[in-house]
Formats: sequence, C-alpha cells, structure tokens
Amino acid sequence: MIPGAVDPSVGRVDRIPSSPAGADPWPPISPRPGRPLYALQALVAWLRVRTERAERTVDNRPLVLMAGPQVMHDHLVAGRVTLDDLRGKLREAGVTRRDEVQLVILETTGDISVLTGREPVEPWLLEGVRGTGELDRHVLGRED
Repeated sequence: MIPGAVDPSVGRVDRIPSSPAGADPWPPISPRPGRPLYALQALVAWLRVRTERAERTVDNRPLVLMAGPQVMHDHLVAGRVTLDDLRGKLREAGVTRRDEVQLVILETTGDISVLTGREPVEPWLLEGVRGTGELDRHVLGRED
C-alpha cells in the first residue's frame, strides 16, 4: 500500500513510514485559526469609524503621480510606483501623448486613475488627494 493512502478495508490513513513510532505526522490544527485575526480586524474597523486619528493612521490617501505632462518623481517613490507601471496605465487609458493627461492619481485601493480632457477638474473630485497643492490653476479650474 502507498504511504498516506486510504485503506478502504480499514477506513484509515496509513502512517508515513518516516515518522517515529506512535508519532502523528500531521501537525495539530487549531479549531478556530482565524479568530484572533478577525477580532483584530473588527477592532481596527471600529476604531477607524470612531476616531479620526485612527482613520488617518490606518488609511492611506490618494496621491497625484502626474499633473499634465509633468511626472512627479518624488510621488512615484512615495507611492512605490515605477515609471513602467505609470506608462502601462497611460496606455491602458488610451493616452497616446503625455499632453493629453490632466492628472494621474494613485488611489487608496492601489488602482491608478488617469484623468484626461481639456475641461478643468472639479476641485470636489480632488478632496483628500495628496499633492494637489502643487497643481496649476488650469488643472483645478480655480480662479485665484
């Protein structure tokens, strides 16, 4: 019989021959292995909802990676995004020239949003986005 196979006449698994006599070759399985993780996740979710400080600590904020044709290299480093990743997302969005881009934003989910067009971006869409203080008026649609 093959070690580890079920013997239909007995209905049990044969012991693996390399294990010491009487030793169980399989590690014990906890009856609820994920319970501490679920409790920690519930605690963090509860804190996020109730305190702004916990929300700021746990959640990341969106980050501007590109404004117009200008790549913000320090933001790429902060967001751990490579130039190849950025180029790929621009191609996926159908961008053929950098001057078509208004904004590229690294979202909290890790997705990259590419905003194109000639109309200014409504400031409401950029609330909470890091790096918007460095943007030109024509991108934001603000009159100073």
